[in-house]
Amino acid sequence: MRKTLEDFYYGNISPGAQQMAPNSELKRAVDRVTRFENQLMEQLDEAGQTILAMDIVFHVDHPWPSRK
Repeated sequence: MRKTLEDFYYGNISPGAQQMAPNSELKRAVDRVTRFENQLMEQLDEAGQTILAMDIVFHVDHPWPSRK
């Protein structure tokens, strides 16, 4: 317990982190999105990279509404 609290205090763990199974469908999807994002960033100039990064941050803070 003490080790866990120390890790949390020093930022070695974050309470919102989600674990993904290594071979899960979610992990594969996240890996694909990350790969495509990196490929896109390589093709953009500095201004385009800045705009994309700002858009990504915006959507992390303001996620799309879920469909019900």
